[in-house]
Amino acid sequence: KARLDTQRPDTIVLHRKRLSTVASSDPKMRVRSSSDSKEKAGAAPAEPMFGPTWSKTDVSTLEETLSEISGSKFSFTESKNLEICADSCNLPANMQRNLLTIVGFTFSKLGKDCKLKMLTINCSQLNADSALQQSLAVGISKLPELVSVDFSDCGISPQGCIALCNALASNDTIISLTLSNNHLGDTGACALADLVAKNKKIRQLVVSNCCVGPLGGHALAKLATDQTNLLHLDVRDNAVGCDTVDLLNTKQ
Repeated sequence: KARLDTQRPDTIVLHRKRLSTVASSDPKMRVRSSSDSKEKAGAAPAEPMFGPTWSKTDVSTLEETLSEISGSKFSFTESKNLEICADSCNLPANMQRNLLTIVGFTFSKLGKDCKLKMLTINCSQLNADSALQQSLAVGISKLPELVSVDFSDCGISPQGCIALCNALASNDTIISLTLSNNHLGDTGACALADLVAKNKKIRQLVVSNCCVGPLGGHALAKLATDQTNLLHLDVRDNAVGCDTVDLLNTKQ
């Protein structure tokens, strides 16, 4: 089975076929690692770069891994749906930590050649929060046919949510965004409210059980009453407060 290199934590390599975008021989192709944390505080993350040795073989290896854990054959250039749930995610720990970061880089590289329409990741073991901040959010924004994104039960923090919102601000294809059962808090909720205010394509936003309080709840409720593009808002199982509930009731 394909696996990540556990001997060199600063590189991501799929054995049997190298994932050459992160070959350690070229520092420009390294994925950011723990050693990169020594960079100057406050410095902007280095933009992921792809070397000239990126090949169809590398993509094929990644497709095999995704096919195995999703339970159905997956192709970046042909498949319309990718769904990974916790029950199907039985991977070595090192691969779990880095898989979605590699997927994000691949999305960015393939861009318009990727035909994905629906992306569903419901697996906290896959370190989606870190992946969103490194490459996955930007990669998702590059997909021209993607209409639905579901990151429920992925352990996403306010910072991961902000990274996703920043990347999707100018996206013009995604109409449904689901982030249920994550720890978004008021910070994440306010970022989502700003996103939907800017991105008029989003029709459905689901943030049930996301630790949203009155501040974030009010921002989302006001959004629901002001933005005619948002047709469905789900804030169930959040302590949003009575004022927010009253504001939402005026929308109905």
